[in-house]
Amino acid sequence: MINKHFRNIIVLRTNIYSARWDTIFSKLPSNVKIMVVADCRNENFVFNNGVSIGYNIDNVSCLKLPLADDMQWRFGDYAIYLADDYLKNNEITYDYIWII
Repeated sequence: MINKHFRNIIVLRTNIYSARWDTIFSKLPSNVKIMVVADCRNENFVFNNGVSIGYNIDNVSCLKLPLADDMQWRFGDYAIYLADDYLKNNEITYDYIWII
């Protein structure tokens, strides 16, 4: 059975790959869900641990949020909105959500 409830959700907002974060994520317990909201405009990368969500115009437009050329820098809270949309669409619940 797939776990649909997590005690903690960790959302990493990033524009670069980090082996350090990937290693940290690999050591976390199974009741912590990892999500990476990534701005991949300059570099295409994927973390080995967790769910990856693109922080891009297409995904932000689907949420009907205002767009800007520098929204990945200017609107940091969009990462939470993108993660929450993914969680709702996949019927995943949680107690706490943290953004890094």
